[in-house]
Amino acid sequence: MGHLWSLAIEEQFYILWPLIVWALNPKQLIVFSFMLIALGVLLRSYFTNPYLTFGLPLAHMDGVLSVGILAVLIRHKEEFLFKHIDKLFAVCSFILIAYVSIYIWVRGTGSKALFYRLPFTFTLISFFFGSLLVISLKHAWLAKSLSNRLLLFFGKYSYGMYIYNSIFFYYSNWAGVDRLSENKKLFAYSGVFAVTIIASYLSYNLFEVKFLRMKERFTNMPMR
Repeated sequence: MGHLWSLAIEEQFYILWPLIVWALNPKQLIVFSFMLIALGVLLRSYFTNPYLTFGLPLAHMDGVLSVGILAVLIRHKEEFLFKHIDKLFAVCSFILIAYVSIYIWVRGTGSKALFYRLPFTFTLISFFFGSLLVISLKHAWLAKSLSNRLLLFFGKYSYGMYIYNSIFFYYSNWAGVDRLSENKKLFAYSGVFAVTIIASYLSYNLFEVKFLRMKERFTNMPMR
């Protein structure tokens, strides 16, 4: 169940963030978000224990904070954001590619675990995908390519897949799958993947959707 650390961080964010949105105006909210992102970079620079850099909420909120910033901009500065999003996406793409390239050049490809522990890795990845999300709202061809039926299917059931796959994977190895030959492993893990999809489909339609419908009872909290 160790993979649920990320959901714990999300839940803490969902509990506290509405209070911060209520207390701050849009400009203050953006500044505060960037301050928290900078704090996360500092914490990841200080801590060497991966359990802290991954599990400590303030050290791993780049994703939700960057999208929170974009949500404010879309709501209050949509014209400005859409005007500059192409440039922003190009800059984020260039920096991320350069960042990965320099790492591979210095470290090689054999130490990818260290890559995730570098202070700016989460931040750059978050900014890249955040800008990709916004640019897809501006360009119809990109929105269409990201909205094909296969991607929508996996997106719809991704929560359950994240929850169940690690559990099924763990117990399959407990049963001895990781000690099989490579061909047998491929066959067994394909079965684990298929079971994950089935479980996620059932989980969504029998359980998750009941909670998703509760969103209709709430209205958007007005920002000052």
